[in-house]
Amino acid sequence: MAPPSDDINSSVLSRTGTGLIAHTVHDHEGHQASLADRFFARWFDRLVYTQIWEDPQQDIEALGLDAQSRIVTIASAGCNVLNYLSARPAAVLALDINPHHIALTRLKIAGVKALDRFDDFHRFFGEAQGLELLQIYQRHLRPALDDTTRDYWDRTRLGHARIEMFSRGFYREGVLGRFIGLLHRLCRLQGIDLTGLFDCRGVEEQAQWFDRTVAPLFARPWVVALCRSRTLLYSLGIPPRQYLALCDQDPGRMAAVLCERARRIATLVDWQLNPWAQQAYGRAYRSTDTRGWPLYLQSAHWDTLKQQIARVHTELGNFRQVLSQRPDQHFDAYVLLDAQDWMSARELDGLWREIDRTASARARVIFRTAGQDLPAPGLPAWVGERWVGDPEGGRAWLARDRSGIYGGFHAWRRR
Repeated sequence: MAPPSDDINSSVLSRTGTGLIAHTVHDHEGHQASLADRFFARWFDRLVYTQIWEDPQQDIEALGLDAQSRIVTIASAGCNVLNYLSARPAAVLALDINPHHIALTRLKIAGVKALDRFDDFHRFFGEAQGLELLQIYQRHLRPALDDTTRDYWDRTRLGHARIEMFSRGFYREGVLGRFIGLLHRLCRLQGIDLTGLFDCRGVEEQAQWFDRTVAPLFARPWVVALCRSRTLLYSLGIPPRQYLALCDQDPGRMAAVLCERARRIATLVDWQLNPWAQQAYGRAYRSTDTRGWPLYLQSAHWDTLKQQIARVHTELGNFRQVLSQRPDQHFDAYVLLDAQDWMSARELDGLWREIDRTASARARVIFRTAGQDLPAPGLPAWVGERWVGDPEGGRAWLARDRSGIYGGFHAWRRR
């Protein structure tokens, strides 16, 4: 018998998810959605991320996670859902409007539950490439999945089951993974090998390599023009409403902004200690130092993952809707990723009213933004009466965030 699903709507996972994405992206204060919004909704209705692009070490510190913490977070690729378990919290609820991300998160949860050996788990989700992974799936992971998630990974698309992505190289898949692959090919056509980063020894050499090799590319007219393309940036997971925030309302600056973010990923720390630099510049985890792998892929945390995994639950839905079904003062930690960049003033007000109702007295909220400032509409005015921000802490956590792609890190706590 298949294990029960966490999500009461799992039998209509894909259909419901499509509707959630369309509603979330299209809701502009009741106005008709733009063509760009509609295009992005269709573009986003697939596997976008194969790894999350937020540094969990900063999240854990900013949230003050401990054994009493009840966390609610956007699932995305499921990495941080598992990473947070290293802090041994009381509970983690992972939600997402994207059914593909929910299916991936559930696959990772099944991996922790079903695999006895860390080496097998690391082989499957860390190296994530090889025909033998299909045998691991059939023998161990598949029986541990609920019916809907099993059907998702078994389902053929263009003649191949989705699980076969792991045999080909999972981190090269997804909208972002394929887009990174395209960037690598374009760079090679210009005589630039992005894997040259891994020949550098230390941050100083990495900075010199980037400034000499990669930075000049962003100044070329065709690259500047390409970076202005909103459609192209959809492949980075950047929706229409986030586009202008990313470039500070000036599309002509987009190439410079993207160059700065690419440089930050490449130079913030030694690449051996940065899994995001390894994926962006090498399309795989390459570090020989275990500290350079995501927390959930480090053997030191394996026993903790096994002990804590039953505390994780998943649900398909948007943040406000999921919170509306929970009791008062239920959560201590909220992780919104960059979702508020997508939202209108009305949506922000509805979300924060549910956060305020369900938050415990010690609750903290963290989120990121494409630009430096708060989401474009601004948080509702009443939020400042009941919550207090920590801009100094936010700047410090942003400066240490190894993913390097965001302009702002924001942390709020109950007054």
